[in-house]
Amino acid sequence: MQRSYVGVTGFMASSEVGMVLGAVPEKPRYSLMVGVLASGKTLRGEPGKWPGRYPVIGNIENIFVSDPRAVNLIHYATTDRVNLSDQLNKLVEIAGPRLHGFQLNICWPNPGDLEGVAKRNMRLVLQIGAKALEQSQSVLGFCELLGAYDGLITDVLIDPSGGTGQLFDIEAARARLSIIREYFPELGFGVGGGLSPETIDAIAPLVSEFPGLSIDAEGRLRTPQPEDKLDLERAKKYVARAFQIMA
Repeated sequence: MQRSYVGVTGFMASSEVGMVLGAVPEKPRYSLMVGVLASGKTLRGEPGKWPGRYPVIGNIENIFVSDPRAVNLIHYATTDRVNLSDQLNKLVEIAGPRLHGFQLNICWPNPGDLEGVAKRNMRLVLQIGAKALEQSQSVLGFCELLGAYDGLITDVLIDPSGGTGQLFDIEAARARLSIIREYFPELGFGVGGGLSPETIDAIAPLVSEFPGLSIDAEGRLRTPQPEDKLDLERAKKYVARAFQIMA
C-alpha cells in the first residue's frame, strides 16, 4: 500500500503547488496529492467543462513539481470508453516524468483498459462517484464490481460530489470503507466531497477508525463563479488543518 495523502484538486500552475506545499510539514507521514484535471475534451484540445480548473493539456507537465512530499495525479474523466487505454497512454507522454499516476473519474471503467498504465507501476485511484454507488448498493454487488480491478488499481476514493462541493455522508462513507478494508485490504482508500477549512474536522472520526485514510478536496476550495480559481489561502488552511488531524 502506498503512502496516504491529503489531496487538493484543480491546480493550474506550479506556483500554486509551491504555495500549498508551504502548508505541508517537512517530513510528513502523508503526501500532498497534487490533482490536475483533464478530460476527453481537453485531451482533444477543446475547452474543459470548468475553464478555471482544466488547464490546456500541453501545460500539465509544467504544473507538476518534483518534491518528495507530493504525489502528482491527473484526474481524468471521459465519455469515450472505447479508446481509454490509448488516452491514458497519451496522457502519460504529455505529462512527463513527474507524473505519478491517475485518478479515474469514470464510472466502473473496463478493467482491461487499465492494464497498460498498471504495468507502468503508476498509482491508480478509482473514484467511486454517485453513479457508481447507485450501481453497487449491495455489499455483494460492490465487491463484485471492485474485485474486477484486482492487481490494477492501488486506491479507491469514495466521492459522490464530483467536484461540486457537496459534503459527503459520513455514515455512507464508513459503510463503504468498512467493506474495502475487510474484502480488499491491499487497497488504499479515501473519501472526498465538500471538504474545506470549515468542514475538515468532520473527518476526524473516520481518521481514527480507518488509519491511513486519504482525503481530497476541490469544490469548496475555489473562488466564486465565474472566476472559479483555486483559492490558495483556503487551500493552505485546509491542508494545514488536515495534517494536524491526520498526524
